[in-house]
Amino acid sequence: MIHRVSSDQPTFRTARFEPGFNIVLADRTEASSSKDSRNGLGKSTIVHIVHFCLGSDGTELTAPQLNNWAFMLDLDLLGKLIRVTRRVGPSSGRVVIDGDTSDWPIQPKKEKKSGERTMKVGEWKLVLGQLMFRLSAEKGVDKFGPTFRALLPYFARNTSHAYTEPFETFDKQQVWQRQVANAYLLGLEWRHSQELQVLRERDKQLGELKKLVESGVMVGLIGEDLGALEAKRVQLEVQRDKQAAQLRDFRVVEQYRAIEQEANRLTKEIHNATNQNIEDRRQRDMYASALKEEQAPIDDEIEALYAQAGVDLSEAVRKRLEDVRIFHRQVLVNRQRFLAGEISALDAAINKRTEQLQTLSFERSHRLAVLREGRALDEFTQLQSLLTKLEADLNSVVQRIANWKKLDTGRSELKIEKEQLALRARNDFEDREPHRKKAMEAFNVYSEALYEAPGSLVLNIRPSGLTLDVEIERQQSEGVKQMKVFCYDLTLANIWSTRDRSPGFLIHDSPLFADVDERQVARALHLAAKESARLGYQYICMFNSDKLPRAEDYPEAFEVEKFVRLRLTDDSPDGGLLGIRF
Repeated sequence: MIHRVSSDQPTFRTARFEPGFNIVLADRTEASSSKDSRNGLGKSTIVHIVHFCLGSDGTELTAPQLNNWAFMLDLDLLGKLIRVTRRVGPSSGRVVIDGDTSDWPIQPKKEKKSGERTMKVGEWKLVLGQLMFRLSAEKGVDKFGPTFRALLPYFARNTSHAYTEPFETFDKQQVWQRQVANAYLLGLEWRHSQELQVLRERDKQLGELKKLVESGVMVGLIGEDLGALEAKRVQLEVQRDKQAAQLRDFRVVEQYRAIEQEANRLTKEIHNATNQNIEDRRQRDMYASALKEEQAPIDDEIEALYAQAGVDLSEAVRKRLEDVRIFHRQVLVNRQRFLAGEISALDAAINKRTEQLQTLSFERSHRLAVLREGRALDEFTQLQSLLTKLEADLNSVVQRIANWKKLDTGRSELKIEKEQLALRARNDFEDREPHRKKAMEAFNVYSEALYEAPGSLVLNIRPSGLTLDVEIERQQSEGVKQMKVFCYDLTLANIWSTRDRSPGFLIHDSPLFADVDERQVARALHLAAKESARLGYQYICMFNSDKLPRAEDYPEAFEVEKFVRLRLTDDSPDGGLLGIRF
């Protein structure tokens, strides 16, 4: 239960509450003008402060005039009085805790400078979830599961939409949020709704994937049909395996390129030496032929010619001819010596090159043998790069096949899983008939107390999950819509009043009663007072004084005024909750 709502600002009017029935009344005084309004006195602000102190984002309290205001909430948790303080502004991420927290799952930390015991708001919400609703105190345990902040608004509705739809607490609440929260609060199996949302997410992902493929945004994601992709996969696997085998047998020769260059150099030298030998042999043969043909001149031929002509040569002429003979003989000898020397030199050069050719051929043969046994590192790198590309192409095809199958079979699998889940949910729904019966009976009683004809809380399991509805006669009336919310909230308060852990309070703001017939309002207030006293929970409602029913409207004697815990007036700024106007 809530004991007190207060602030560190002196202008704030502290709200104190008692067990059972409590009213905060906004009263219009004679001193107020026609421009004054009770709508700004702070009735709803009390609800917002309760939520702010219990971990909401506090967007309703972000006015600059409230910056650095601290709000306090005194309430019972596990039967112990606790005060939580939270400040608007930069420090709103932490709360200050006062009281016995020895049995909490997460303990506050003592600040060195201030000595205050504080908690992060996230930790505080986990603690509240366990202490009020027996939720897990571990962060993020159940995705799409119930949370404290999702459940609390059913016991303290704080949006206008929350007073028009019994099963929703804010506008555009997602289906899974509504299903999970109400299933948990009604004592039904909420995990079926959680699992169904997981399947919805998968279905959504498949739909988005299909749209991307069909729109061409993800060209090549699927591409060919499954048969063509499977054929390509096999082809790539064969190429990949062949390339991998080549790499396994590949022996890298260190300095391969240097050895290759040396072999090429030796080959060139062999070619050059061979060509030179050929040239020298041709020259030698020419010299040998010339040497063979060289002959000395015939000594007596000249004298014989003169004798035939009848000419007698003188001694001087004969002497001259002899000198010529001697000269020619010397020339011949010198030429023969030259040709013999050239032939000898050429033979020596040819023999030397022949020996060199043997050496060069041996060295080249050794290097070529090394090159035949292995290959160069850069060739290995190229082969490895080719294998990497083949593996990448294969992985791409495999992924495309997986995507194809995912799209091709995913919807069918989801349909099967949904049907299986629906069957389990239906069986569990039947097993929890006592919980459903208790909720439906309570709703029937409460609706009959207001309209003299029992309404119905309709619960069912369909393929779309848990469905909830309420039926009350004259339901086209706005007032009846709001009384559906009232009856459903009393039903939840009834259910949780028997639990060992519960919020222990139910809060309704004035919009709940705005369009309701005065007689139904009277019956509702009387019913809330009677049930909260009978079941031991606290009921707090905010009311405008002109909407408060007359004494004769109540089904029996009921002194509503004695339950007014705080009266707000509009005659002056200090008559409102905050004590200021803005």
